[in-house]
Amino acid sequence: MTLPSGTISLSQVNTELTLSATALISLNDAAVRSLAGVASGAISMSDLQGKTYNFTFSISANAANVNLRTAAIAAGWNQTIPVVATIETGVVISSSSTATDALTINGAWAGGVTLVNNGTIVGKGGLGGSGGSGVDSASAQAAGTAGAPGGRALLVSSAVSINNTSGVIGGGGGGGGGGGAAYTTGTYGQQENTYYCYTSGGGGGGGAGAGGAGAAGSGSGGTDNAGNTVAVAGTAGGATTAGAGGNGGVRQTTRNSVQGGGNGNGGSMGVAGGAAGGSSGSGDSNYLGSNGSGGAAGACLSGNANITWIAFGSRLGAIT
Repeated sequence: MTLPSGTISLSQVNTELTLSATALISLNDAAVRSLAGVASGAISMSDLQGKTYNFTFSISANAANVNLRTAAIAAGWNQTIPVVATIETGVVISSSSTATDALTINGAWAGGVTLVNNGTIVGKGGLGGSGGSGVDSASAQAAGTAGAPGGRALLVSSAVSINNTSGVIGGGGGGGGGGGAAYTTGTYGQQENTYYCYTSGGGGGGGAGAGGAGAAGSGSGGTDNAGNTVAVAGTAGGATTAGAGGNGGVRQTTRNSVQGGGNGNGGSMGVAGGAAGGSSGSGDSNYLGSNGSGGAAGACLSGNANITWIAFGSRLGAIT
């Protein structure tokens, strides 16, 4: 609660300080001076008007895998009075693993806790899928692998009030799918000469939340070669932006041409990754490895029943 802006009594000051209303109290007590914001010298009841007894601290630098209670204690909280924690503008709270939440609010808060989020809380982005590798065998073209799911941003198991007016809370983006490999053969003229070519798929992009890039597949070749472009790896996701999927390789002969799958983009915050595009080929026979699917989106938060929302702001991904 907050003390009135008009006439107040020492019993109200006691209550604000979480003491018994009838406890002995003096304006010179350390707790009273702290509440009034008057460290020394003259102090009066008017100095206490409109004051709230709480512990305030800010998170002003980027951090990963933050436990809010641990952070409050490290900042000097005495574990008895209310807490107001602020994530400052431009600060990103992230995670080093899709299995670990970027921010956790749990444990005992004797006087209650309020979180003011002016920054970004984002789960770990999913790893992009790898491109399938091409080989000189029609029956052995490898499939691209699926992108990995993104991680959750926020886990809440204690009562908390959250003001997210100027902030973003979002799950990590899913990793993009890896492209499939490809193979094609053909014959030419009465001599029945066989022309073949094979190539590999591009890697998937990493999801937003610093998801890792998927590797390109290996292997590319063919007879009577007229052109060759190797498959490209995806790019990693940024702190809040998705990575791009890489192109599949291209291989050409005088008879055939083939391209591996690719361009499976990572998902943005709270969004699933994209599946890789299809492989293609021209010739008498095509043997195309399948493309990888995109990874699932990371959740925004779990434990919504424990949250009193002062303002929703931007929330991206599933809320449970």
